[in-house]
Amino acid sequence: MATIALCGWAMAADPANPSVGPDEALSRLKAGNARFAQSKVSTGLGSIEYAVDHLGTRLIVVLGHSRCGAVTAALAGGSAPGHINSLVRDIQPAVAAAKGKEGDALANAIHENDAQVAKKIRDHAQLGEFASQVRIIEAYYNLDTGKVEWTAE
Repeated sequence: MATIALCGWAMAADPANPSVGPDEALSRLKAGNARFAQSKVSTGLGSIEYAVDHLGTRLIVVLGHSRCGAVTAALAGGSAPGHINSLVRDIQPAVAAAKGKEGDALANAIHENDAQVAKKIRDHAQLGEFASQVRIIEAYYNLDTGKVEWTAE
């Protein structure tokens, strides 16, 4: 599974990023949760759109990691219990695309999943007027060494 890091700098006094009152924020959260529960939108993309529009985020890092359990399950071809299965199902296209590539099958599938998630963000996130200012990059975190491998753009 890829983790998405949203890096932003927001200033409370910035008039370009007006504050939302608590009642409005709660209303938006409830509406977003209702859409998520009905599977009508990607809540992940919604979070990215919100971060770009309201928090000043201009860097999105799609970060995969070594020994990823969800990708391992997707490689095994089985299903996982509960809601974890939706993660495994979403990773299957990356597993299929990485199949047959030279090198470690798990690492290849993780890198492919990162690339597909980044592409989904590029293709489907509605970033409006800020789209040209947003940079989306992929990276791979090695749990053994603690190092991050940044993917060339």
